[in-house]
Amino acid sequence: NVYNLSNYRTYPTVYNNYDLHNKSNSLYGFVNLGYKGMVYLDLTARNDWTSTLKYKENDSYFYPSASLSVLLNKMLGMNGSIDLLKLKANYAEVGNDIERFQLDPFISFNRGSNGEAGFKEETVKNLNNLKPEFTKSWELGAQAILFNNRLNVDFTYYSSKTTNQIWKMDVSSISGYNQIIRNIGEVKSSGLEITLSATPVKTGKFQWNTNVNWSMDRTEVTELDNEAPEYGISKSIAYGLYAYDFVGERRGAIYSRVARKFKYDPEVHDASLEQYNGKLFFDGSKDLPRSDEEIIGYHNPDWVGSWFNEFRYGNLSVSALLFANVGNSVYNGFEKSFVGDGLDKRTVAGREDGVLPDGVWESPEGIRPFLPGDEVDAESYWGDFMTDGEINDIWISDGSFLKLKEVKLAYDLPSKFFVKGPFRAVKVSLIGRNLALWTDVKHVDPETYSDTDNAGKIPGLAKAGGVPSARSYTLNLRLRF
Repeated sequence: NVYNLSNYRTYPTVYNNYDLHNKSNSLYGFVNLGYKGMVYLDLTARNDWTSTLKYKENDSYFYPSASLSVLLNKMLGMNGSIDLLKLKANYAEVGNDIERFQLDPFISFNRGSNGEAGFKEETVKNLNNLKPEFTKSWELGAQAILFNNRLNVDFTYYSSKTTNQIWKMDVSSISGYNQIIRNIGEVKSSGLEITLSATPVKTGKFQWNTNVNWSMDRTEVTELDNEAPEYGISKSIAYGLYAYDFVGERRGAIYSRVARKFKYDPEVHDASLEQYNGKLFFDGSKDLPRSDEEIIGYHNPDWVGSWFNEFRYGNLSVSALLFANVGNSVYNGFEKSFVGDGLDKRTVAGREDGVLPDGVWESPEGIRPFLPGDEVDAESYWGDFMTDGEINDIWISDGSFLKLKEVKLAYDLPSKFFVKGPFRAVKVSLIGRNLALWTDVKHVDPETYSDTDNAGKIPGLAKAGGVPSARSYTLNLRLRF
């Protein structure tokens, strides 16, 4: 075979003869307008030209933005307790190209055989007609500052849409490649952000400051590949467990085969079995059959929030920060491994007499609940049936948690102690972090443990392995000259 290497990237043989650098040029402009200190309009415009998008009709992309603020308190002549009342609206577009070295195929040289050099082409197909990825977003909000800056409320609603996403898609190896880079997909996001800051108490030397943040986000895949409507973007997490993006579904779906559950049918089953509807269903060998794959949870939370409080008396201050994460699902691979290896305390019961499962089974007399005499060997029950590699829904739990993120005790030394020295201010602080956690997730910190690789970070997936989170204490001395 005769190969034309002029269209390939090679390392390091032709490195000095090939331009491997990403070249880009940008043109940026902005305008800031104001009217009588009441209305402000900021406009920006940017155009990028990039060498990582090969076709000339795609290598140039333009994205503008606009921001409008209206100070109603000044426009309407408000006085008294209203320090600021502002309405705000923003619109922005953001363009993005592909990483460098993706335009042409890449080949690597090797020893080959019989003294002849060989080379191998990469298994990712690079398309030359890629378009830039675009995100268009807008937001509306309002801010009010009241009572001589004692109360500050900020509210924002946002929405965004990302199109022409640049993805690596799996393809049949018959094509000679394992993946292909294409423009596919459309993702829509919307959410709320609310911030409340206040000084409820301010008397003499004592002052209490508090701040509450709350936010929620909903992201949905509205389009993937028009040529393959059933296609979904998946990421393997554990055996038989995936993080999946489906068209029409909220992002963050956890997908797996599940343990079969008993479905009560009054026309078929005895009325006494109704109480077991939804319980685990064991087969005649007392094993757990698997059902088809389905969504078993979402690793993205319904909302997150924090609450910060600071109490000051003279030069002494004490502050604390609480953080809450609510409404996500956690796959606890740690717990599954501990149970399967017999290290969890629940596996102690039944080691001598066997385990009586909570559910129903296909006994020789028909479907009925487990009764004394139906016990299952503990090693088989915990080490095989309940921790089967394909069954993961049993180990999905509510990943909500409340954490005491930080407590800080600080003291500003009076200036009289260093009035003649080189220092302008001296502060001593004792800081404790990660001090307490309240959650139903066992063995692990649901905030710390996540699945991470080159594709990104997926929270709420506690695979076996990793370093436990720890408390930390810091003594800090700050000197200002």
